[in-house]
Amino acid sequence: MYSVFTYGTLQIPSVMAAVIGRELDYLSARLDKHRRHKIRNHSFPGLLAGSLASTDGRVYSGISSDELLLLDEFEADFYNRVLVKVQTDQGDISAYVYLISDSYRHLLLDEDWDLEEFEQKHLTAYLIRIQS
Repeated sequence: MYSVFTYGTLQIPSVMAAVIGRELDYLSARLDKHRRHKIRNHSFPGLLAGSLASTDGRVYSGISSDELLLLDEFEADFYNRVLVKVQTDQGDISAYVYLISDSYRHLLLDEDWDLEEFEQKHLTAYLIRIQS
């Protein structure tokens, strides 16, 4: 079983459930030295390592190999899956995270992505798109 740190659309339980087919429990988590950016012409974010910033998100545990493959397919070539250590109230956890791939880094804006803004402006249409 695997753990995945989510910092964008997948931290919304209904989005994660739409991708893997079931709801999961999660913990609030933080990933240091990574910054979440808006991506030009997209409503979802990209995460970039090497920043002094830290990124808040959620970590889901108990993800099967098949579900991890579904997440890989969902993230496509936009992202690379890497193993990181995230901080939670229950201690540090090793988890996978999807970082923006080098071939898409040029699309990152110097603007932080905002979860509340996404939920208000894009979530309904986003869910419809990924469920169809």
